[in-house]
Amino acid sequence: MNLSFTGERYVPELRGQIYYEHFHRYAMVLELARGKDVLDIACGEGYGTAALSLVATSAIGVDNDGETIQHAAARYTAMNLDFRLGDCTQIPAGDAAFDLVVSFETLEHLAEQERMLKELTRVLRPDGLLVISSPNKLVYSDASAVQNPYHVRELYFHEFRDVLRSFFPVVKVFGQRIFAASAVHPLRGAGNETRWLGPSITAEGAMSALPDPQYFIAICGRRESVTVPDLCSVYLDPRDELLDDVRSGGLAAELNRPPGNLDVTPALAAQLDERQREAVEYGNQTRRLQEHAGGLEAMLEAGGHRSAELSARVEELSASEKRAREQLSASEEHAREELSASEERAREQLSASEERAREELSASEERAREELRAAAAERQRLERALAGLRLECDSMRDATAEFQRRHEADLHAKEAELVAERGKLDFELMIARQEALRLQTQLESTANALNARSAEMQELLGRLDESENARRGCEQMLAQLKLETYNWQDANERAAVAEAHLADIMRSRSWRLTMPARQFMTAMRARRKTG
Repeated sequence: MNLSFTGERYVPELRGQIYYEHFHRYAMVLELARGKDVLDIACGEGYGTAALSLVATSAIGVDNDGETIQHAAARYTAMNLDFRLGDCTQIPAGDAAFDLVVSFETLEHLAEQERMLKELTRVLRPDGLLVISSPNKLVYSDASAVQNPYHVRELYFHEFRDVLRSFFPVVKVFGQRIFAASAVHPLRGAGNETRWLGPSITAEGAMSALPDPQYFIAICGRRESVTVPDLCSVYLDPRDELLDDVRSGGLAAELNRPPGNLDVTPALAAQLDERQREAVEYGNQTRRLQEHAGGLEAMLEAGGHRSAELSARVEELSASEKRAREQLSASEEHAREELSASEERAREQLSASEERAREELSASEERAREELRAAAAERQRLERALAGLRLECDSMRDATAEFQRRHEADLHAKEAELVAERGKLDFELMIARQEALRLQTQLESTANALNARSAEMQELLGRLDESENARRGCEQMLAQLKLETYNWQDANERAAVAEAHLADIMRSRSWRLTMPARQFMTAMRARRKTG
């Protein structure tokens, strides 16, 4: 059984823009969840928690609606997956229980937002991360002049950033929005190289900021030493149903479309619905695996971008070191020039007036000493800055080498994992096709059985007509029997009257008086017959 969409909780059967927005968020954090203990607060229908469980050590979904939790627990099952009834201001979990907490489109549903964030810090481990999203009030409500009845407290950018910073020392905010793009893609397989083109693309090939994000997504760390990853990504669905959704009127048209009328028997309709649900479930499993593979490929591409950024950072630090050296040399030269000028002015003034020259020389010497001290202090500051830059440059070089080494190892491991995942996907796709073929065969068998049943019904209708004719003949015979019965009853009544009359005669006196004569006459007749 699928949950119905009320406007508050998203269900994965919906397509179009809302599908891209919700699935992108979970695909974005798949790599962060790998091998971690993950909490999905306000998990809703449960599709996102189930996706995270594919890579996480454990995944727990929490929601405050009992029917939704029962549905999620029945639909998504795995050894490392659990769904619990609870509230985001009182999470049913112990302290420091999770490495990663995700909360998508939840904060705006609460008036007590600080209480929710305090509870999230309680269940998050010291080195853990929080990924949280909320709509941009300026675009989501103000610009569209539409108010979501389920939203209690929407936030502008500075409100969202400041409330997160009051609980997390490290906060990095990104924007999310749907945008139009044109793709030149291979007809089969995958391309060897993908380039970003257009006015929103930087010279290095990375996508720049887009205006008017509809949602804010923040990644937060509990410690300043925690490194937060870059969440920049683009979600692409090969089925590309977004434009179809726009042409058909979007989510509102989908919810208002009347259901179709099917001319089938209730038993066949129930059987077809069951088969359709099974097919949808197989499709959902296949889609989740494909999305997982796409998320892994996106993370590999992001690793390449991160390597390029580190290389650019190393070059920038080298340039900063060179500029610092030039500034230090210029400061020393400027100090020498000012000292020479001061000494020259002191000599000229000494020849004009010895006393005044001594005073001015003393003043010049004092100023020169101060300038020398200032130049020495500036030189020390620049040297310290230069040492810090050198240390940072060395650290960045070491980090770059380590990252490249780990990236290459991860790349090989992920390539092997992708090959295994692809084989698994091909096997599951083959199983799904065999199941679809079996369902089609069963449907044809059911149709043949219905046709045979229809022929039997026609034969039964013919027999029913014959029975009706026989019934009418029986009714006519019954009427005739009733008439004969009536005549028989009338004859019986006349015989009874005659018997009564004869009994009266036999009881009469004349009958008794004439009885000897009748007996004599009878005897005479008998003798005549014998003689």
